[in-house]
Amino acid sequence: MQTIKGIITDNKPAASQPAKASTRSRPATAELSRQDFWRVVNLVVPGFVADRHNTPTLRLLYLYATRSEELEQEGLSLDKGLLLYGNVGSGKTDLLRSLQKVLWLTRSPLAFAYVNMKQVGEEFGIGGYEALQRYTKRHWLFDELGQWEKETVGNYSNKINVAESIILTRYEQFRHGHLTHFTTNLSREEMESHYDGRVWSRMQEMCNMVRVVGPDRRPVAQPKVKHRPADSIALMPELSEEDKAALVLQVVEQLKAGEQYRFLDTGGICLSFLKSKGLIPQAVPPEMEAEEMHLLITAARYNDLDSASRKELRRFTEAEELPQDNKYTRELSYRCEKRLLRECLQKLASGEIESNLLSAKP
Repeated sequence: MQTIKGIITDNKPAASQPAKASTRSRPATAELSRQDFWRVVNLVVPGFVADRHNTPTLRLLYLYATRSEELEQEGLSLDKGLLLYGNVGSGKTDLLRSLQKVLWLTRSPLAFAYVNMKQVGEEFGIGGYEALQRYTKRHWLFDELGQWEKETVGNYSNKINVAESIILTRYEQFRHGHLTHFTTNLSREEMESHYDGRVWSRMQEMCNMVRVVGPDRRPVAQPKVKHRPADSIALMPELSEEDKAALVLQVVEQLKAGEQYRFLDTGGICLSFLKSKGLIPQAVPPEMEAEEMHLLITAARYNDLDSASRKELRRFTEAEELPQDNKYTRELSYRCEKRLLRECLQKLASGEIESNLLSAKP
């Protein structure tokens, strides 16, 4: 059986990371048994089988989740993210999604969000650099790094490799304590030749490089279940109305202080709460929807779209009613909801809407 030392490669020390970032990224060790960790893995990947190929990686992830100093004795850093690389179907995404679930369930401050690099490219194609701003804060997992043809995207006259842009941006955030995780089918040598030397250097400084080996597990993988037994694991309790009101007030104070609010962080909770209080309309105003649709279509038509995206855009623009299974419909909904929430929060921050309405019954 392989050991952890057998799957890690030479990892570059995080020399430029300040000491304060180290303190922020080392919370107290999570109270998590190996049995509980294994239960979460099976919750995320039903039928997951531990074997001689993935056992070292599972142990590594357990040590990482519990912030064990034993990990550093193995040559890895608790102050860096994880980059899992290896052959197609070896389970890299499932392993990191399992870690994501563990950190979320234990309420770890290192819990991270997930996005596929293909989606990042599509978002840049529609919204340009502004669309990438959502990835400048918090901890993130970027899945399927290295799909060069999908990463090189144009927006109006701007054509960039969004992966390189994300890596450089995340490096700056890494220096402030935000961790970044990646998965890729590229080998270490391919990554080094694939990306600019400056980008490759920052990837090594941000991440522990971990090689995932083993056969392609996809042909034998069990289908994901949408509804899991309620007693499978104790989930976080629902927020009370008081907690939601406090969360909105916290965001309002951030806006008053001149800070920028990231919709992704708590947008869904704030939006539904403010709707329940009648401060945001349940339906998007027609004039707002028309304005956002015009901006969306204009941006999309300036992009170098593939045939599938052109077909989706044509179906979106020509339909009498918005097709619900269309990516542009979903993007329009996201834009409108984000705008409604932003305008409501700004009114609360300016005093145009009184904050005592948050505790009032709708």
